[in-house]
Amino acid sequence: MNGLSEPRADVEIYLTAENQWQAEQKYALDILGDIVQEKLRLVLREKVSGIYSVNSWFSQEPNLPQIEGKIEFSCAPERADELIKLTYQVLDDIIKNGIDETLLRKKQAEQLQQIKRQFDSLVSVASLIEESYWQQGNPQSIYLYQRLEQIADKAKIEEIAKKVLVKPARFEAVLRQ
Repeated sequence: MNGLSEPRADVEIYLTAENQWQAEQKYALDILGDIVQEKLRLVLREKVSGIYSVNSWFSQEPNLPQIEGKIEFSCAPERADELIKLTYQVLDDIIKNGIDETLLRKKQAEQLQQIKRQFDSLVSVASLIEESYWQQGNPQSIYLYQRLEQIADKAKIEEIAKKVLVKPARFEAVLRQ
């Protein structure tokens, strides 16, 4: 069926920052990714109607000395530069003004719900135990969720955001089709 595919651009923004790995940061990185994704969805989709969806994540492997993250979305090719600029404005705003407390509480609650669902599955629990032993040689990290609000609080997430969202940490790739 000819003529049904519209031109589009796939935008990927990679973010990296030097960081000493800590098991406690896993939840803070997950929540930061959720917050960035939510803020970008509100601006890029709801406010300027430029995208259908946006995805954002941050993580760090125990054996790597850096946090890695990615923001990705698709848009009309002629709007890619505009939407990348808006994305950077959102990231700069998070660095400058911090994270909204209400949004943080919402994302913490969502994270706790997700963790509770994981614990409903024996396969997930076994995987968490295995991961804890690989990373630390003991099962202690499976209990970190019990301190989620302390280990992924506003100050800790903002500290990570100031490392990984800054301009020198950004690299963009755009595939125009």
